[in-house]
Amino acid sequence: MGAPSSRLLLDLRRRTLKGSGLTVTARRYLSVNANVHIDAQSYEPTSAELLRFTLTSSKKPAARIEPNSNLRKEITELLDTEWKLNSPPPALWCALKGVNPMFHSEERRRLQSVADLASLKNVIERLTVDEGSLGLRQGECKMLEKALEHCQRNHTYVEILATLSDITTRLQRLKLDVEPQILELGMYYAALNLSAPALRQYLQRYDQLAGPKKTSHTNAKLILQALLQEVDSALFEDPNYNTTPLLAEITGEGEAKPQSRLRLADCLLGKPKKEYENWALYLCLISKLQSVKALDTAWAHFMMVFDKKDKKVFHTAYKVILSLVQAGRPETAAKYLEGISMRNCDNLPYIGKFQGLHALLDDPTVGEALPDLVQGKHYETLLEVRMEDMERRLGIRWQDGQEGVDQNCHISTVPGSAWSVFKDQPLLTIDGDCAGYDNPARLYHNLCVHGSSTSANDLGLLMEMLIEQTGKEQEIATRLNFDPDRLNWFHSEFPTLQLRWCVEHSPIEFSDSPLADTTEGPREWSPVTFGLIRARAIANGVPQVGTRALHLMQLGTLDMRHGPGEQWQPSGYIVTWDRQHGEMIALFVGKNHGIVDRGVAPLDSPLGAVMHIRPSNVPNAFPMSPNRVPRDPVGPYYLDVDPSMDLAFQ
Repeated sequence: MGAPSSRLLLDLRRRTLKGSGLTVTARRYLSVNANVHIDAQSYEPTSAELLRFTLTSSKKPAARIEPNSNLRKEITELLDTEWKLNSPPPALWCALKGVNPMFHSEERRRLQSVADLASLKNVIERLTVDEGSLGLRQGECKMLEKALEHCQRNHTYVEILATLSDITTRLQRLKLDVEPQILELGMYYAALNLSAPALRQYLQRYDQLAGPKKTSHTNAKLILQALLQEVDSALFEDPNYNTTPLLAEITGEGEAKPQSRLRLADCLLGKPKKEYENWALYLCLISKLQSVKALDTAWAHFMMVFDKKDKKVFHTAYKVILSLVQAGRPETAAKYLEGISMRNCDNLPYIGKFQGLHALLDDPTVGEALPDLVQGKHYETLLEVRMEDMERRLGIRWQDGQEGVDQNCHISTVPGSAWSVFKDQPLLTIDGDCAGYDNPARLYHNLCVHGSSTSANDLGLLMEMLIEQTGKEQEIATRLNFDPDRLNWFHSEFPTLQLRWCVEHSPIEFSDSPLADTTEGPREWSPVTFGLIRARAIANGVPQVGTRALHLMQLGTLDMRHGPGEQWQPSGYIVTWDRQHGEMIALFVGKNHGIVDRGVAPLDSPLGAVMHIRPSNVPNAFPMSPNRVPRDPVGPYYLDVDPSMDLAFQ
């Protein structure tokens, strides 16, 4: 194949024979035909000839040759040094066609290390072409799953799905068994692509398997989560996204000509009592897909095994209610809540500790129904949640007589505020000022309430608050990407690093969409005036959509310094709000202010392309979004103005 590979084998052969007193000249043995004259000075043996001679000390092919395990080990180690991560395999790897069973573990180990689809195909081919090969067994399927995860860094979901289709087709042509795990992997990547045709293809193959047509609990959960997250993203990016084809493959609803065949729900769902979490995911999914009949049937099954003593089961059911509200179906949500209340003596147990309670109370229909569905301490809990919400908006909190305060009263949450303790002074003045007007936490709370709204009026309110608080500073705590190991690395590498959020409206503008001068006259609301940015992860040169895209609103800049005595310096990050998942994100754009071109963000970010962050002054008990998800910290990301099709501009 290539000269470097040939030299590698010759060096290995000489090393192997060196202590035996033998001297070998490779050209003397390697001739294509004994009757053909070959110039010894110009002949270059092929890689296959060198390989055969190295392993067998013979130029002739043999039907059965006992392999030398030491030689094999040395060759594998040398090949490992030549095969770089994310690169195609070296030439000699392709010459090693077929795998001897006694060295199968070496090839399985190679399967774990690949991170590109071309290398993956090579390894799969080598594991399956041997005479007597059993194909990909359960162990190899698990390694294949990990290899495909690695490939997500460099390839799109579409490319990975196509590769999986090629692998299953190749196994069938070789008349090898296709393990159920491979087909479940296919369903998973079909879900990530929201591809109804691919789902149908894998369901048909799954239906042809012998034995029960039921996925494992873990794989079913992964498939349902992938579908739910991708459907959420698709509907956020395009509220008119057609979900009918997907619903047909999952439940059978919406088909023009109903057919009797395996549906995704048939193989993903077991008994509700044992798999209530998967059933809740399924209910959330089909509620977003606007299912009617299947939703009512599944909810009835879910309620039949409802455990009245389990807090986790109640919160799981409330997540379904929240999904219905988010899907624009508040009447159905209120009906299902009423059913839960009737089964629990006119109460909704544990509703006060549900993370999504604020969203339920903010919905006009469900918020009006909730007080009538609870009583006693649960009713008091709803009142307390509403009061705490009002206090946060005012920038105050209730003090119960501790910390030097001699009576129960409201106090400001801002240290040193003139509105410290409210005994004889009102919370609101005649001029409209409020006690917590100078509290920076007000902005964060309003972001939690309105940051994911599809109303331009709500975003307009946030924009005005940003303008009012421009120049104010808040300390920032980073959670990176919720990875404890990465967070520990951060604290060990930068033990004294401090971060500061400088509030500002739209510090970054795009050259093709400049922010208009609004010194005179009212602002015209648009994605540009709101400072909306779309950051799409790039895979194989292609900006991605769905869960690999971030929809952000600019909130200001992020400064950093290495210790209290140091000067604050621009970090190149801007502070943004993830409008889809309700989370504060630091995005690296290379500068803190100014005009940038749409395109790939700079790759020299010191702490990652994105970071999950949060103001340090926000209490730990502050309600968090139930929809937050870790984002890819590496990138690269493609930046442009977010078209914001979810917003209703009037």
